[in-house]
Amino acid sequence: MLVRYSCPLEEPTTEYSALLHAAAQGHVGTVLLLLACGADVNVTDRHGDTALWKLVDQDLVDLALEMVRDHHASIQRCSRDRKKVTRARLMVKHAEKLAVARSRQQEHTGGGMGPSSSMS
Repeated sequence: MLVRYSCPLEEPTTEYSALLHAAAQGHVGTVLLLLACGADVNVTDRHGDTALWKLVDQDLVDLALEMVRDHHASIQRCSRDRKKVTRARLMVKHAEKLAVARSRQQEHTGGGMGPSSSMS
């Protein structure tokens, strides 16, 4: 609705941007839509946390990884709290390894076709 009516995605007078709010509430579809519309991935709340941190905090790892890879969210600036930054860095690094492993597994199994799908 924000995009349809050309509303700004960031409001400097509110505590949360639309992206921060959607990420904090775990609304994956809304986060994806806002990212596609160009929402600022590095905007912070009053505590210095970004939407990336809010996703990591809720273990929405795949979406956090997409935010870093495809939308250039900064892990280093995801929070003013260094412990949060370290947690985000480790979680995204682990998610990247899992994504590579999944990709390799799909290549070896022919896109998800395992032995049970072969004809006897």
